[in-house]
Amino acid sequence: MLDKKKIEDQLNDNFSALIFTYKNVGIKYLHNYYLNECEIKKIHELVKGGFFVLQTCNRVEIYIHSENAKHVAESLLEHIYSIHNGKLERHESIIKNGLETIKHLFYVASGVDSIAVGEYEILNQIKNAMLESKKMGIMDKEIERLIERALRVGRNARSRTNISKGKVGIYSLTLDKIKSVINDLEKASVLVIGAGEIGSKMSELLYKEGIKNVTIMNRTLSKAEELGKKYGYNSMSLDFSRVSDFDVVISAVSGIRNQIKLEGDRPLILVDLSVPSLFYGKNVLTLTDLQDYSMLNMANRLEELPKIDEIVEEGVQEFMIDHIKEQQNEIISRILGNVERVRETEVKKAKRELEKRNINVDKDIDEVLDVMSKSIINKGLEPLIKNIKVMVENDERRYINFLIDVFNYGHIPDDKTEEIKRKETPERSDG
Repeated sequence: MLDKKKIEDQLNDNFSALIFTYKNVGIKYLHNYYLNECEIKKIHELVKGGFFVLQTCNRVEIYIHSENAKHVAESLLEHIYSIHNGKLERHESIIKNGLETIKHLFYVASGVDSIAVGEYEILNQIKNAMLESKKMGIMDKEIERLIERALRVGRNARSRTNISKGKVGIYSLTLDKIKSVINDLEKASVLVIGAGEIGSKMSELLYKEGIKNVTIMNRTLSKAEELGKKYGYNSMSLDFSRVSDFDVVISAVSGIRNQIKLEGDRPLILVDLSVPSLFYGKNVLTLTDLQDYSMLNMANRLEELPKIDEIVEEGVQEFMIDHIKEQQNEIISRILGNVERVRETEVKKAKRELEKRNINVDKDIDEVLDVMSKSIINKGLEPLIKNIKVMVENDERRYINFLIDVFNYGHIPDDKTEEIKRKETPERSDG
């Protein structure tokens, strides 16, 4: 039976996260917290373990797996403050530790922590961030397992509840707000600024809505042309002076710090999904405005939250089981690996002995020796393997280390054996 307290203690020591989101930082300032690839690689040098960076338009989160993860997270926070030259407010940061870290990621994956509650896009963002972290070589097995479990929790949340029923997500909210201003969107001229992930998604959504008079504007003209060609849209180079030529503008670019004020009657509506916000003034809606709009539409989803709580808790329990199984498999693998090396050596000795006695070791004899020696080991070690699983569940580390030493070196001095037994025996239950 799992000793949940001991497993929780392990997880509390080994997992932490730095959380910066639209909730504690605010959309307006969140861009100050974004990390570029060079900064992420530098963090990898500081973290003695694995980590994962999730960056979207409404969150920057760093999940850490390491010994004494809380201390690592605190040191990492100081480092992030230093590389951003005092632009960050210390009271805005949140450090989550242990099970709270795991639960938070599961809630994020379920969609309830998003601006648009129940959105699907966060699952793709987590998956893509995992692939990017893998490519940079910053994750370890525990972080990867955590993310995979989070993705399963997210899928369960959507299949077992109505949290994502109907139109959800920033893109759907954007289109709904545009339709509330433009009565006949099919006749309107639409400009999408940016050909990246958000611009591509909005272009796809407009295409599915049957909107044909769309122009893609981008810093790199070839990317605008590529995206435009995909949907039969026009394309043009980045030129903010042309914004007033359109009825509807969707801005989805990043990294431009100088804001642009709109004062004329056109566009009739500009939805600014850029990070940081690029436009302000007349007829401009920002991510903050969409957040307020989302809250008005959230009432029907709130009743699904108790079900989400259950699914998240299930996910945490399953992750704890995963954690124990991984430890069991790793220890058993180490022991069996050493035993296998001994077996192979002894089989070779047996063959040489047979040859000395003028016995021809043909293919059949070789196979018999191989199968028989493996069978002896498997049957002989079966009770030990079962006990190892129990030891891992009960976190009996001294006995586990004792076994690993035995199978590494073949023996341990008698005085060390007795010392381990004396220390461990009072902690072991009779059951």
